[in-house]
Amino acid sequence: MSALPEFTAIIPSYNRGHLLERAAASVWSQTHPPVELVIVDDGSSDDTAAVVRSLDGNVRYVHKENGGGASARNRGVEEARTEWVAFLDSDDLWTSDHLERIAAAIEATDGEADLYFTDVRQTAEEGGKRSFESAGVNFAGPHLLRRDALAWAVAPYQPAMLQGLAVRKTAFEEIGGLWTELSSRHDTHFFYFAFADHPACAVAGVTVEMTSDDDMSNRLTGGVGNRGRRFAECTVRLYTDVLERRSGSDERRVARDLLAKGYKHLAVEEWRAGDRTQAVGSAFRSLRTSPLGIVLSLAPGRRTLPSVRRARAALSS
Repeated sequence: MSALPEFTAIIPSYNRGHLLERAAASVWSQTHPPVELVIVDDGSSDDTAAVVRSLDGNVRYVHKENGGGASARNRGVEEARTEWVAFLDSDDLWTSDHLERIAAAIEATDGEADLYFTDVRQTAEEGGKRSFESAGVNFAGPHLLRRDALAWAVAPYQPAMLQGLAVRKTAFEEIGGLWTELSSRHDTHFFYFAFADHPACAVAGVTVEMTSDDDMSNRLTGGVGNRGRRFAECTVRLYTDVLERRSGSDERRVARDLLAKGYKHLAVEEWRAGDRTQAVGSAFRSLRTSPLGIVLSLAPGRRTLPSVRRARAALSS
């Protein structure tokens, strides 16, 4: 490629005016800075607008009605004027070489992939693990290009996170963006279809630091977290959609097993809430969806489903 690619940085935010200056500073401290920064205000009631007006650099402020993280990021992509877009959460930080590493990988691979993503370090409260470590992704060299990235789609833990992602705008639109009907797990849903149908490239280096510098109630996901009833409901919707849209036998086997586990999780949450009839129905749907998978997931020492173990093994092949 003749020149390093240009990026639009996108920061969605909800009532985080007090953190935006820091996030924007990490964007403009890049050794390969973006062409523009688009800050999407998802219906904030704080001083977000005033904070954005005070920021230096080519910053565009977009205000929209509150609709959640997926819709805010989608709007940011719509506004982008470059071929590549890169996401940052308003409470997280990029290291200064984040975009430079991605740009170098795009140049080295001649832009063959549609998605490039770096390693992300989670908060101390979440264990401080790296996303590549959690996913079992290891490689030598500055990047790993997968022309067929399906193994990353069906992996027990997908290696990419939105904060570390740069995606070609046309590919994001072709995938359909982030599914706004999911209040949680819209990132998992997006990466599933992105990896299943598009070449992707992992880029070496931890270039994103997640923080816990804001109250969970201010998260664009509404504080859903990775447990609870809403999380289970979103898991069920996610893998139901995968089963409806995908035809590959291996993919469907993994999706059925994960859907069954989602129903099992939902049954537990419904039972805890006292919704016993619904809990029994969800438990029945779990067994009907993947009886063998559920039995094996409950057996001592066999908590990982066979189809998921195969997906994990594929990552190291």
